[in-house]
Amino acid sequence: MDVNVQTLLRQLPDTEPKLSLGPQKPELISEEETISGVVDGGYDAVHTQHDKPPPKIRTLPAPVSLPMCTHDTIQDLVVQDASSAPACRSGDSEDADINSLLVGDVKEALEGHVEWAFDVWKLAQLDKNDGPLVLIALQIFKDHDLCETFNIPEAKLVRWLRRTEEGYNAVPYHNSVHAADVLQTFNHFLMNGGMLQWMSPLELFASLFSCIVHDFKHPGVNNNFLALTEDMLALRYNDKSILENHHVAEAFLLVRDESINVLEGLQGPQRAEFRSLCISLVLATDMAHHFNFVGFMKQRLEAGGVGIDLNSAEDRCLAMKLVLKSADVSNPAKPLAVVKTWTLRVMEEFFNQGDLEKEKGLAVSPLCDRETVSVPASQTGFIKFVVIPLFEVLAIMMPYAGACIPFLNSSVEYWESHDKGVM
Repeated sequence: MDVNVQTLLRQLPDTEPKLSLGPQKPELISEEETISGVVDGGYDAVHTQHDKPPPKIRTLPAPVSLPMCTHDTIQDLVVQDASSAPACRSGDSEDADINSLLVGDVKEALEGHVEWAFDVWKLAQLDKNDGPLVLIALQIFKDHDLCETFNIPEAKLVRWLRRTEEGYNAVPYHNSVHAADVLQTFNHFLMNGGMLQWMSPLELFASLFSCIVHDFKHPGVNNNFLALTEDMLALRYNDKSILENHHVAEAFLLVRDESINVLEGLQGPQRAEFRSLCISLVLATDMAHHFNFVGFMKQRLEAGGVGIDLNSAEDRCLAMKLVLKSADVSNPAKPLAVVKTWTLRVMEEFFNQGDLEKEKGLAVSPLCDRETVSVPASQTGFIKFVVIPLFEVLAIMMPYAGACIPFLNSSVEYWESHDKGVM
């Protein structure tokens, strides 16, 4: 995800959209955890067959019950703050299986991993060889029996996850903990929002893979910075979704190593479908296209629109994009302690970029000047004009997600109640 809020806001329509939310609003977070009471990326793929293809919809069915790599030209620009993310840790055994790793305090920390209020930082604080991305991903792959479904040796899955986590840089925000958080949140919607009724096993695997790699090898600066400095990544991808192309390309390069190739069981059209879907999902996280996509989905899902045809692989991909984008910016809808932790980190990453821009004699990007930016004001604008409209559209398709919106409103109230710079 590459966020430049002021650039995004310039794309907004003159009037804020008012959407009708779905009727179902189940409780996501207990009352005592609410913020208000606290002060302080085209998928043209082979159609996946379903036993009973569902009809065209606007609202998803109800849920079912379920048993490093920084580029050379930017390496000197990345602030490698050891406290920003857990150190890259390799496990002692290269042949570890899932059950041997999910025991003791790890098992305890993973309790409630399908709940909305789950905090991935609990996993980051464990004194373990493996970090939060490895641990939450192993649990989720186990939950969905993906190793058995796709003939993935468990030891190979462990090795791939470790290499992937190691590939995330220790930047303040776009690190492996963020990837773990997005994966956990996406899986929450899978388990509670009805998605498992219409997703094929391959789509499930591809969407979780995409969550895991969606910010792989992020350098801690945004697309605009890379383009302005004519970084090699910008030249390689012609200034188009630079980071997003980088993340997904590096992810597929990684699995060319046969010792960690978790895709070896996918062949022919199935492998092509998997790759196409992953590329589409990761590219959808480029916020440069955010308002166009949200407007398009709003038009499709509202009364009078064509809806989402779950018999269509392309339409199912649109639905998955909407959920992944929502998971990617879901931090403001979480409990206050989580909201504040992620806010401090994303702003520090922005400010680090601003410091680099000053050093290089560049104009400081919006939201990146630590001397002038109001954190509460920036968060208020981002939530009101970017996150809430996105979740309102998600709630049309998935009424369950409507329960997130009151917590987003509470986040707005929290930030509006604080003076400039007061956290």
